[in-house]
Amino acid sequence: MANAYIGGLNGASSLIRLLAFEDFVEPVSSEQDSSRIEMTALDGSILSLTGNFASSNQDDWEIFSISYVHNEVSLISISGFSLPFSDFEAMTGRQLAQNLFSGDDNISVNMSTGLAIKTFAGDDVVSLGAGNDIARGGAGSDTLQGRSGDDELRGGAGRDLLTGDDGQDALYGQRGNDTLKGGSEDDILSGGKGNDKLFGGAGNDNLIGGSGKDILRGGQGDDVFTGGGGDDIFVFRANDHTDVITDFEVGADKIRVISGATSMDEVDFDQQGDHVLVYFGNVTVTVQNMTVEQLDDGANFLF
Repeated sequence: MANAYIGGLNGASSLIRLLAFEDFVEPVSSEQDSSRIEMTALDGSILSLTGNFASSNQDDWEIFSISYVHNEVSLISISGFSLPFSDFEAMTGRQLAQNLFSGDDNISVNMSTGLAIKTFAGDDVVSLGAGNDIARGGAGSDTLQGRSGDDELRGGAGRDLLTGDDGQDALYGQRGNDTLKGGSEDDILSGGKGNDKLFGGAGNDNLIGGSGKDILRGGQGDDVFTGGGGDDIFVFRANDHTDVITDFEVGADKIRVISGATSMDEVDFDQQGDHVLVYFGNVTVTVQNMTVEQLDDGANFLF
């Protein structure tokens, strides 16, 4: 497993570009001993390698960690791997990323300007920073956390956990049974294939279940729910404000009321054109393309 810390350049940067060291100019000085090579460029950037460099034959050298400092900002710090020095010299940024991040990786970002990260096979943990970041998981069960900034998180294959936190985030589970959590602002959550769980949080969120048996919970704010294919459950709690369900399917989907009503006797219905307004516990849910006759049935609700 490689443990990685990645910071950012000015402007959005990709992990591939950082690992290609495109901003590292020819070194003007270098220091080396049996366990460390440190190269300093004219602009002050420092590329450091630790490993086993004791042999007089470079083919026997191995690298155990890489760090790169640019403009006094630590852009990369990766450890927990073993890589022949000859491979490091010959690899492109993409090849190096695939080699280092093909297992179960832990990647942290501390930056404010945005970064794009693509992981590969393995169960990866990616924690982003304050910028507007893009993170894409590969095969495996990944955990992607946006933190601050307007982030785009894509899970890929596997059972993934995507958390937007602060900012207006876009979360895409894609394949697998995923869990998506929005955060404090207006987010987009799309489960994709699989039986997904979507939690909007605060803000006016757009939740799209996709195919599969999905659970959609908007939270406080004015949310829009689209279940997609499969038997979906739309979850509400007292004081959830005003929400919309775009594609409720009688006989397949359910409206689950956690609080605000305990039976159908505490739920009111009102036909408004082609839509039904459902009232309970200071909540208004507009169910589109529906009639009261179709919806006012205990089989459509869970208490």
